[in-house]
Order: sequence, then C-alpha cells, then structure tokens
Amino acid sequence: MSRLRLLVVGAVLMLSAFGAAPEASALPRALSGNGSGTLSNDTCPGSGATCTATLNANIVAKFIGKSTLALNLVIVTSGADNGSGGTCSTATGSGQINTANKSTITLNTVGAICNIGDSGTPMTYNATYFISGGTLHFPAAAGTGLFAASIDSGNNVIVTLSGGFIK
Repeated sequence: MSRLRLLVVGAVLMLSAFGAAPEASALPRALSGNGSGTLSNDTCPGSGATCTATLNANIVAKFIGKSTLALNLVIVTSGADNGSGGTCSTATGSGQINTANKSTITLNTVGAICNIGDSGTPMTYNATYFISGGTLHFPAAAGTGLFAASIDSGNNVIVTLSGGFIK
C-alpha cells in the first residue's frame, strides 16, 4: 500500500473515531419530547386583563435528555368564545430549558390558551416555540417547533414539544 493511501485511510479512521462535524444534511436535530409539571403564579383576574403565569416542568427530550423547562407566560384574556361555552386567550412565553449537563436553551412561545369545554374546565396552551440561543453547548442555537400543554383544574401540566434545531 502506498504511503499516501495509508495517510488517507489513517485520516478517515481518526475522523470516524473522534467524530466529524455534522454535515448540513444532518440538520435539523430533533428537539422533541414531553414531561409534566405545574402552572403557578396565575394572576388572571378575568376577561380584558393581562396576566402572568409560570409553567415549570421536568421533560425528557431527544438530543438533550432529561431537562427542566421554565416558561413565564403573559396572557391577554380576550374572552373569545371557544365554541363550547369557555374562552380562548392569546399568550406569549419566554423561558429556558436547563439540560442535565448544565447547558441552557433559550426559547419563546406564542399561541392560544383555551378551555377545553365551558368556563372552569381544564385548559390547553397550543403554541409555536422559537429557539434563540443558550449557553455552553447551545450559544448560537436556533430552531422552531410546536409546543402543547394540557393544564388540569389543579394546575398540573403535561407538556409536549415537537420540533428541532436549525443550527
């Protein structure tokens, strides 16, 4: 075997052993998972008001593993009819995902929070999330996806994320 061929084979083996940078075709990486937690600090007095709430959840997601989610919501209670006797309101959120390796992922959400039936029934928050950076492994992270939360009458929450990183 020629010396050049040996060098090329050696370089390929080293790259495969240490891992090469992902190709553009390997992106986006999934950020999909689910978890559970609570909704707290709910300050919603009624229709026509702007209020805040905090959503905290333990999640398990592809690519980042076990993590925690903290999302601060701003809800504009419009009193729009949901078609079942309850209401829908617009909501935005800002927060972060804290990964097990101490990295953070910064995200924002925008969507609608609605009763699933008449007033006083459990609620859903269906939104789009946008990733806009983070720390350690994610300083220039960007991405998007769908965010859904089901909130029962005791403010217990089930969360689902489905999307990915675009960088």
